[in-house]
Amino acid sequence: MRFLFVCLLALAGSALAQPALPEPPVYALLHYQDQSASSGKLEPIPREGVQVNTRKGQARLKGEQAKVRFRHRALPPLVIAYAQGPAPAWYARMYRMEPRDGQRVTALGVWSYVTAKKSEPGAIPLKMERYGKLSYRLIPPPDLPPGEYAITNPGGNAVYAFGVDPQ
Repeated sequence: MRFLFVCLLALAGSALAQPALPEPPVYALLHYQDQSASSGKLEPIPREGVQVNTRKGQARLKGEQAKVRFRHRALPPLVIAYAQGPAPAWYARMYRMEPRDGQRVTALGVWSYVTAKKSEPGAIPLKMERYGKLSYRLIPPPDLPPGEYAITNPGGNAVYAFGVDPQ
């Protein structure tokens, strides 16, 4: 009995040591956990419009830099909630965008990338981990190099962009 009590205390202590990541307040918006605030509250990443140029085979975002910026090797937790409930593992996709002519650009072949089995330059592996009732934690590779990135849904019409700056 004493052993069980000690185990329960150890588990409770380890759960208390890690700050809780709250559920997003708005569905279908990507959020990041603000590391500078002691509360660790979730901040939304604004949705951006994408321009598709089929003639040039490109997907474009306005501006050469995203408004939301993170430091290299300090990417905070990313969380999104879907109103329809569980999402397939491929439901969120991540891309490297190249600044060019006042815009951020990637090839349409990359934008259409769907499966982890098919590798396209510019497509970045993104893991989805269930978190809460309708939320998912999105986990990009931990060593993202400085640059511009976009996370989108399968239709490519909801785009959330952020940049990673050198330290």
